[in-house]
Amino acid sequence: DKINSEDEWYALGQLGQYITRDNPDFDPRTYGKRKLSDLVEELKRFDTKKIGNQLHVRRVD
Repeated sequence: DKINSEDEWYALGQLGQYITRDNPDFDPRTYGKRKLSDLVEELKRFDTKKIGNQLHVRRVD
């Protein structure tokens, strides 16, 4: 919960910046995906929605 958001949805770009800041070696290609968005969509642990041209995610509980 280190990323500020007005609700449960987080901009994927912001989330990606947090992940790489906290884990500099993180690379979605390690998991067989070219982009973080591809990895998040495949995990099925997150809902995704597009707001404008930005992908937003929230954890599925």
